[in-house]
Formats: sequence, C-alpha cells, structure tokens
Amino acid sequence: IKVFPDRRRQPSRAGQNPDWHEIYLGPAELPGVRVLLSPRAVGLSGRVLSGGDPVAGAPVFLFPATPEVRRRVNGIKSTYTDPQGRYRFEGLAPGSYLVLSSFDLDEVSEETLTAARAQTVTLDAGATGLQDLALYQAPP
Repeated sequence: IKVFPDRRRQPSRAGQNPDWHEIYLGPAELPGVRVLLSPRAVGLSGRVLSGGDPVAGAPVFLFPATPEVRRRVNGIKSTYTDPQGRYRFEGLAPGSYLVLSSFDLDEVSEETLTAARAQTVTLDAGATGLQDLALYQAPP
C-alpha cells in the first residue's frame, strides 16, 4: 500500500512482482517524470531445426535471465516459427536470455527452461543476435 500526499491509500496492482515499475505521483510531483527510450534496441533471430530440417510452427520461448532485463522487456516472450523454421524477436533490451523451442513444455519458467538446457544468449545494445535452436523433446 502506498500513501499519497493527501493521505489517500491505494493498493498496488503490482504487489511484489519484480516485472513491474510502478510510480506514484502526488499533485506536487507531476512535473517530475522523465521517460527515456533507446534507439539501440536489440533483436534475436534464427531457425529451429530437428534432425537438420527446419521445423514450421514451433513455439520459441525467450526468458530474460535477470530481473532487470525481465522488467525492461515485460517478462517472458514467445513466438512461432514460420514455414521455413525461422523465428524473430525484436525490441528487446540488452542483456542475457534463455531461449528454447519445444512443443513439449506445459509451463515456461526459468526452472523448466534450465532443466530443458535452454541456450543462453547475451545480446549487446544495438545488435541483432543469431541463434539456431535444436527442437527440444522431453524425455518419455
């Protein structure tokens, strides 16, 4: 619960979620907000392969490896490969990510991605990373 200068209390919708940046402003603080956007966003692309062949329609999961990067990109990202097995993520923050492609995951978390041996990729500001992935199949 945050207290506004006029003593009204309002619960936070973020709770303890580290992926949120919540700001409370009172009437006297209104001119104090500054938002910075970077023209140096990063991207990641590649292909998903199984036995050397591209996999169409495969889900690809991208998990920011640190809380700071998770806040910047607003949590886990996912996409699907195109008919040639290509995937692409754009508008990412620089930092480290876990990336994995699998039809077998019911839940995507840092633990499940680590257990499935997700690739770790570090992306630098203004760069586009390239990472081909082997399709992960859970053991029977």
